[in-house]
Amino acid sequence: NLNITSLQMRSAVNQRVFDCPATGGFLITDAQSDIAELFDEDEVVLYEALEELEEKVRSFVAHPAERRSISKRARRRVLAHHTHKERLGSLAGYLRRYYRG
Repeated sequence: NLNITSLQMRSAVNQRVFDCPATGGFLITDAQSDIAELFDEDEVVLYEALEELEEKVRSFVAHPAERRSISKRARRRVLAHHTHKERLGSLAGYLRRYYRG
């Protein structure tokens, strides 16, 4: 799966970077600076230029075990930290701390 973030999103990621790994899919996405806050380097495949994308596609097509390994790590990350349950729990905790203080 290929992700190309909207030009309006200068540093943020779109929902696809969560949805694809959550279902066990392999994703190559454009390098957005905010992704480093969401995934470890071994959980995501980034590209910055078309030539780099082409090279990575060829490499990962030729190495399915590596693709599966990255997909599994990304899925674990998404299910542990980026579900609605996790995010709402985090937001609720923040609101409790903010309004108590």
